[in-house]
This record gives sequence, structure tokens and C-alpha cells, in this order.
Amino acid sequence: MMRMAGIDPLGQLVQPPPMSIAEIKAEAQRLPASEVQHLAAFFHHLSRRSDPAYAASLDAAADAAARGDRVTLAEVRRLDASLRQSGL
Repeated sequence: MMRMAGIDPLGQLVQPPPMSIAEIKAEAQRLPASEVQHLAAFFHHLSRRSDPAYAASLDAAADAAARGDRVTLAEVRRLDASLRQSGL
């Protein structure tokens, strides 16, 4: 069951208690495949966030984008089609 934040009688935001690993797993099993993939990518990112090499690669990518080194929509669509065709 999804836990939601609420407002107490004094108008203060009340956060629900953190979910246990078992609760997270149970909720994840109810998600469609596309959302599971998104969640897996997010957890993969979280698992690497303290890695200096990963942080450096994110900084380098942001710097490249700021300099105008970007991927066109056509390139993204070609990559997406290729990945879908390969089953990824």
C-alpha cells in the first residue's frame, strides 16, 4: 500500500515512515515493466553516486552538453530503435 504524506491539525507536513526493503520489493512487483526499468536505472545511479569516477563522468557529460555537444532527436530515435530491436 502506497504511503502518502499528510498535513497534521496544525498545518504541518507529516512524512510517512520510511519503507522497509520488503515493502519496496512488494511495491516494485506491482509496477509495469517500463516503470521497473526506470526504477532499476535509478537504483543503479544511487548505488554509484558516491563513486568519484562516476561523479567525474557525470560532470564531464554536463560540461560537454554545456559546450553544445548534444545528441539530436534523430540520433536518439535511431538508438532507441536499435535497442528495442535487440531486446533491450
